[in-house]
Amino acid sequence: MVGLAVLAVIAGYIAFWWFVYTKARNRGEKIAAIVVALLIPFWDLPFGYFHFQRLCNQDGGLRVSERITPQSAICIDGLGYSPNVLIQDGFQTVEYRNGKGARRHQSRPDGVIESTDVSNLISKYCVSVTYGERFPWNIFRRDLQAIDTSSGKVAARYTTFAWTGSWWKPSGMPGGVAAECFPLKGDELFPLIRSGPIKR
Repeated sequence: MVGLAVLAVIAGYIAFWWFVYTKARNRGEKIAAIVVALLIPFWDLPFGYFHFQRLCNQDGGLRVSERITPQSAICIDGLGYSPNVLIQDGFQTVEYRNGKGARRHQSRPDGVIESTDVSNLISKYCVSVTYGERFPWNIFRRDLQAIDTSSGKVAARYTTFAWTGSWWKPSGMPGGVAAECFPLKGDELFPLIRSGPIKR
């Protein structure tokens, strides 16, 4: 329904300016009608793209704030990775934060994964993601962060920016992202924290 409504608005906009163009009395008025019709939806494109590129260059990608020593345990907060996947990636212990503390999954020498509820983390770093911070010119930021569980400080982060384009183009519509730098998959910080070899 949203897509049909957008198409209807675009069709109406084109029809209006076609009417203005056909009623223009001379070549100058026709050119003016075309210029105004294009400027209204697209005037902000160069400004938005410039700011998008500036943010990508300044803050995009991987940023490490402190020296990270290899870890065998990792904490996950809000990411959809199963303990089996992370243990196969080289971690021996995977902890998931919850309202009561955490759920700990540990790999035994025989390959069995044991799960227990705990009140305290043994992981030095907890990985989480933030969504949807909005900047001017329709630019959105997401951060994947490795938080030091003892100090609460950000030890490392991986940042992606998405630009939706013109002011009239909402991020939720199909094809809503015009450009994106450093696309976020969710596993970008794992190699930085991991100490063990990948078991796959």
